[in-house]
Amino acid sequence: MKKEHKTGTEIEQDVCDYARKAYGMLTFKFNSMGRRGVPDRILITQQGLIMFIEFKATGEEPTPPQLRTIAKLVDYNCEAAWCNDVERGKALVDLISNTTTYVEYRERYIETPPVPDTSH
Repeated sequence: MKKEHKTGTEIEQDVCDYARKAYGMLTFKFNSMGRRGVPDRILITQQGLIMFIEFKATGEEPTPPQLRTIAKLVDYNCEAAWCNDVERGKALVDLISNTTTYVEYRERYIETPPVPDTSH
């Protein structure tokens, strides 16, 4: 069964509506003047967890600058992803919202680099 084609804007709207209605999240449009490749939205949970999401139309993928920005955010220990499907977007929202604190989130989903031994 072929998926219904949706624009990136339609997917973005459906996912953001879900985030607000299901979890009371803040969903800010992210515009960075003069900087290409930034994700479309910043989602913030009531516990203060933040996720950046780039939305694409059904079957489309992010541009190389968008992929580089997402990778940079992940390198900075941010939660950042892209989606081209409403169900994947909702799954991303569920992931960030089913964590009660930032510490729990980091323990579950972010690998923490080892702390160097400075005792000698």
